Amino acid sequence: MDELLEEDRQLLQEVKLALRDYWPHPILEFSGYMSTFYSGLWAVLPSMHGAGHFEVVTLSDGGEASLHWYVPPRAPSNRVLLVLPGLNNDSRTSFVQATMRHLRSEGFHAVALNYRGLANVALKTPRIACAACWVDVKEVAQHILRAKPGCELFGLGYSMGGAMLLRHLGAEGSNTPFKAAVSVAAPVDFPAVERSLTSSKKKLFINFLIAAGVKTLMMRELLRSKFRSMIDLRKLLLATRLAHMDEAVVCPLWGFANQAEFHSNCTPRSTVHQISVPTLVVHAEDDPVISLSTIPLEDLKRNPRIYVAITKRGGHIGWGSGGLGAGAWTDAMAAHFLEDGTWPARPDNRGFEPDAASFGDNFVGIGAERRKEAQCHFKRQYAMSWEVEQFKATRDGEETWAAILALQQGRLSPVAPGMSSGVAVSSLDEVSQLLGENAEVSVVGRTAFMVAAERALETQRMEALFRDPFAKDLSGEDGLDMSHRLGEAAAQFGFDGWPEFHKVWTVVRTKFIDDIMIDAKQQQLVNLGAGVDTRPYRLEAYQKFKASYEVDTMEVNAVKSAFFARSGATSFCPVANVCADFRRKGMLTQSLEEAGFEKKVASVFLIEGVLDFLESAAEAFLQEMSQLAAPGSLAVINYAIGPQRPGTFTAEQLQKLMADSGWGDFKIYVFGGDRLNYGRYKEGLAPHSDWAFAVCTKM
Repeated sequence: MDELLEEDRQLLQEVKLALRDYWPHPILEFSGYMSTFYSGLWAVLPSMHGAGHFEVVTLSDGGEASLHWYVPPRAPSNRVLLVLPGLNNDSRTSFVQATMRHLRSEGFHAVALNYRGLANVALKTPRIACAACWVDVKEVAQHILRAKPGCELFGLGYSMGGAMLLRHLGAEGSNTPFKAAVSVAAPVDFPAVERSLTSSKKKLFINFLIAAGVKTLMMRELLRSKFRSMIDLRKLLLATRLAHMDEAVVCPLWGFANQAEFHSNCTPRSTVHQISVPTLVVHAEDDPVISLSTIPLEDLKRNPRIYVAITKRGGHIGWGSGGLGAGAWTDAMAAHFLEDGTWPARPDNRGFEPDAASFGDNFVGIGAERRKEAQCHFKRQYAMSWEVEQFKATRDGEETWAAILALQQGRLSPVAPGMSSGVAVSSLDEVSQLLGENAEVSVVGRTAFMVAAERALETQRMEALFRDPFAKDLSGEDGLDMSHRLGEAAAQFGFDGWPEFHKVWTVVRTKFIDDIMIDAKQQQLVNLGAGVDTRPYRLEAYQKFKASYEVDTMEVNAVKSAFFARSGATSFCPVANVCADFRRKGMLTQSLEEAGFEKKVASVFLIEGVLDFLESAAEAFLQEMSQLAAPGSLAVINYAIGPQRPGTFTAEQLQKLMADSGWGDFKIYVFGGDRLNYGRYKEGLAPHSDWAFAVCTKM
């Protein structure tokens, strides 16, 4: 640890704090029901800081809400946190106040939203406080930005407030003013929650208790307003479930035809795929109100901006601090997540789903096998979460971890003098183990290291076509093992008793690309599916490039970046490691632009061993690449011709696709032909036309 740069050491500590252990109180939090009951007590106790600064916000439809600033808005701070309380709560309840106090201590300017008609604000329109108030979040956020010009705005929502926050984020997409958000114990699928709350006697009793609280609140607000005549008071008095309250009060006042329409309008599930800012979703496995089974985990999983943390204990907003009092683990968790909330999105790597990292004895993770002690799991979607204790075991582990964390931040730091150099990177199986028992490193990732192993074998030959001094250490045993397995298919290609087909193909295509890069006149390189390509570090010709953008999956970039950081190798041009999922429309463009790619500069676009993995997304990927290419750019595309399936093309199909996207001077080179041979193709064997390169120029 002493050899780490200070910024990497700080980053290590930040992540440890963000993922720190939660120790539930042995009595007050031994079950979800007890945790929920205990948090409910705090909700009704007198607030600790009830004064603060209140201001009324007039909404566009004439309704009024209020903001409760923990300290006056003129107080210095450029980070504002908007807290959205749950159903039957407002800013004066103790757990909301405790949250505001904690976030204030972390440097956030905390302010809580009181919904329409709550906290002594008169009901000016029929729209009473309920989940449909998510439409007000945008206006309130804009009001805050006017009150605090230039501030960064963050969001934290509890239960219904969390659902409202998620619904806003999904509806607004990239237009939301929030920089990052945290949702705690929120209903994500309203119809599923409704079904759950009527599924057993216990659930019906919970339903009754919540409805009773809502009834009391609504009676108090409605009976003193002019809108009481719009509802059937008898239905309100007889209501025993939330569904009854919705039908009797919410629907007529908000103009919904029925509860189904109300739920359709408010449920976050319909738009979570559009959330575009880092968002942490926290839930407890033993939540008796919003059962874990109602959370659409697969929907959340598909959005790379959504992070999910599931604890074994905690009930419904019942996470304590391990002792007595209103402090909560979720307050600290939210603060640290929001501090790191500008981390870039990570691609969904096919076949690579890090289940999570272990940090204690009280958590379970999404999809994780339930371990005997139910270990702590925190799942960062499409990012790398690493097991602290396992990495602390070795110095190299700490170096690797620091490099990967810096990579997540998009700022891999140079390694301090004295660090180990030339250290072989461990196998991807070790990476998989660090990610969790059920994690699986993608096949695409493994082939990258297999190709490195085959380059290493060529480097050892006396008459080598190229020298790659990094390949052996990069590939490790994992890559070599996968390369040997491909030898089983050699016979069908006529390579019996001779170097396996794929090894020869790797050597020939590597030399072919080397020659093109040496002769290239373009000023930028975009290596799409770069794997563990080492050309920026071994080809002096790369000095002509303004930058080499190495685009691949997170796990491959992580290991590759850590290796070169430790080895002390110097690249011949600036190297930007870019993470992108080529199957996600627009992600390549966004990731390259964020990395500094200049669209007006002619570039070489290299696609080596990628297209057939993309299958049905291959055409859209080539079209997106074409939109990034300035006139004079060169495309070098390794592709498979057959058998015909998504991701493969005939020469005619590929030529037409590229021509339609503005490319010309189209040339095809097949394996074993004059240009793709170098004396390594088996003498007397016909060229293998199913393995080829296409080279063309953007007109």
